[in-house]
Amino acid sequence: MEQISISDNLYQYHFPKPEKQDYLDPHITIFQKEDQAVLLDCGFESQGLALKNTLDAQGINVQQVLLSHFHPDHYEGYHSFEGLPLYASSQYHRFYAFRKNTEPDSYLPRVQHELAHDDQLVFGEWHFRFHEKPGHSPCTLVTQINQSIFHTGDLVLVNDHGKLSLPYAVEGGDVPAYLESLAWLERLDFDVILLSHGFPIRERVIFRSLIQRITYYLESIWKSRGKAALEDCLLGEPEDYIYHRFHKMNCQQIRKNLPEKP
Repeated sequence: MEQISISDNLYQYHFPKPEKQDYLDPHITIFQKEDQAVLLDCGFESQGLALKNTLDAQGINVQQVLLSHFHPDHYEGYHSFEGLPLYASSQYHRFYAFRKNTEPDSYLPRVQHELAHDDQLVFGEWHFRFHEKPGHSPCTLVTQINQSIFHTGDLVLVNDHGKLSLPYAVEGGDVPAYLESLAWLERLDFDVILLSHGFPIRERVIFRSLIQRITYYLESIWKSRGKAALEDCLLGEPEDYIYHRFHKMNCQQIRKNLPEKP
């Protein structure tokens, strides 16, 4: 586990696996106020436990946990923080029901506080404003922090080597909604972009280039009704991207949900 300093009292912890070149390393974001903290996402169970042990050793007490969206690599770590207030999108029920149906014995924490678009929270110097931006999942929240910092969840996925992942829009994902969310992200005026998978981004040209590449891919598979070959959907070469297996899954999702042409 490694700590990344974003600014005073704002950090991300990541859990690299250097031996896995395509690994999408989960990042847990922590906002501190003296000896108290708020988490944004909490990783898999082992990662949440590692962070809890580190914070306990530092005398830092987590007060509440926010989720960018309700997927296992973001909520399972809550097992180590069970009992603390847990905040998530009011749309989290959709993935909860899917997970309960497909993996009934898996860990599913209880969300105590449901967040809607434009809801706000304050913790010390930190002001959080939540924007519903579906696409990757129906329950994705982009969190705006103190006006100019944005946590974008899994709308943009980058590994520790800077390679862009294909987007993932299945199990409740929605390509048209994803494209609308990306268009909103591309217009942002920001100081820092925080990713759930990937290092912080401060350069707007880099972030907008990533957005444009994801947009091109999603537009291509959507226009083809989920039939286009991977190489026909990319700006650049296939080796410039990771998680090629998402392409088949995305295309299957589109074909399953599109109505037949008359």
